[in-house]
Amino acid sequence: GQRFNQICPCVAGCSHAAGPSCAPSSNPSAAPISASTEVPSGIPSDSSSTQPSISSAPSASPVSSTTDQPTSDPSEVPSYEPSDVPAEPCVEDSTRKFFLRKNNENKPLIKKCRWLESLEPSKRENICKYTKSHRKFGPAKDVCPVSCNTCKSDCTEKTIDKFHRKMNKDGKTAWRESCGRLARRNAKQIKNICKKWTDSFEGYGPPKEVCRVTCKSCTEE
Repeated sequence: GQRFNQICPCVAGCSHAAGPSCAPSSNPSAAPISASTEVPSGIPSDSSSTQPSISSAPSASPVSSTTDQPTSDPSEVPSYEPSDVPAEPCVEDSTRKFFLRKNNENKPLIKKCRWLESLEPSKRENICKYTKSHRKFGPAKDVCPVSCNTCKSDCTEKTIDKFHRKMNKDGKTAWRESCGRLARRNAKQIKNICKKWTDSFEGYGPPKEVCRVTCKSCTEE
């Protein structure tokens, strides 16, 4: 009888200090049980855990994967392309004035492009190197770009240059005209003269060769 009561104490109506209670208590215990259960609970807790859960097995599919190709293709068109627009034609007004230098009395010397053109090449090249201005008068290289060879375009013209237009009635003398005068004519006259007069005489060429800007013959080359 004593051996049976030790194995099955609930049957005998007694409790054993070392074993579990025969009936559940009406009040929960103040301290939790020290041992954890081997089987997880089927009902999730009402409050979330402060510690992240650790999965014992990897997920079925990775969260992200790398692509076999780059996300974007490099642009086939460069971001910048040099401009194909040609430089503006260059016309030198032979009557325009430029600042040469100051004399011994510290007064400015002002000259015209026509004067510059009449100089020997070496003297003209030296003056074209000057860079100083005086009031409204700039240096020769800016005011007289054809004489100083500072044009960015190959299409140049001087208003003082003359072209052969036609022979006079005597058959011995020629009718010459300057590019400056030609430019002052109306568009119809300019077009007619540039197209009609094509001869040269005594070193003077036709208008389309001498006055290339006015005759718009630079684009025809």
